[in-house]
Amino acid sequence: MTSLIEALEALERLWSEQGAPVKDLLQPGLDSRAMDDLRHRVPTPPHEEVRVLLAWHDGVRDQVSGERPSDRDVGPCGFELLNSAAAVNVIMRKSRLADRLASEFERPRSQFWQDDWFPIAVRNAGESTLVIDGTDGSVKCVYWQDGDSPSTVSSDLFELVSLWKRLLAEGYWKWMHDGWRLLRPLPTELSPEVTFIL
Repeated sequence: MTSLIEALEALERLWSEQGAPVKDLLQPGLDSRAMDDLRHRVPTPPHEEVRVLLAWHDGVRDQVSGERPSDRDVGPCGFELLNSAAAVNVIMRKSRLADRLASEFERPRSQFWQDDWFPIAVRNAGESTLVIDGTDGSVKCVYWQDGDSPSTVSSDLFELVSLWKRLLAEGYWKWMHDGWRLLRPLPTELSPEVTFIL
């Protein structure tokens, strides 16, 4: 997991170099005691990549009055890193919704939410959620929107963080005084699923 830690630290440096406010909103990482507490508050133990992410920083602090929502975003994609308390709330809310929808539509609950998913980022007031998905035995980053099937956007968190870094370092994304900007078209080799979340 050294490469993931290095990628996260490099992403933070790029935010700092660009003056992106998100760097000042990051909370300190979870210590081992807080990580143990988290394990008891979620249906399945968080995957290793989740633990690395939350040890680096426990997402962004809760929003305060007068703060621009865009200040909290990782880039123009509009995703905000969840802190562990917010992630637990998302899990509880999505689990209840999955129970209701499974009953209402007589479908398996897993079509709506899976207990192995751990949310790491949201956008549009939580309508869209990035999760670490371990349901197939591997760790993936999955995009999921209420009512839609999930789509894989990267094979793991390292790949997604590396893409965010690339977009910042190569001038696709830029923080301006009034918010994030996409300065040029995204790389053409990206899949439609990835482009959709960027």
